Amino acid sequence: MGSCSSLPDIRAAAERAQPDVILMDVESDRCDGRAVLREVREAVPKAGVLVLSASPSPDLLSDVMSAGAAGFL
Repeated sequence: MGSCSSLPDIRAAAERAQPDVILMDVESDRCDGRAVLREVREAVPKAGVLVLSASPSPDLLSDVMSAGAAGFL
């Protein structure tokens, strides 16, 4: 279990931990959540990534599912 705030830190932590599941907030003011999702999927392809968002945007749902999210809450 961990928490990261920059894309390089997130990728490094995911590669180190090799988690089965990753829970992430796609709407961060620190980095682009879609880019993070793509990086995480590349770093740990076996991990299921569940994306959280308070946004009701259907475009966001489509974007994250296309980027490899296993689910969206």
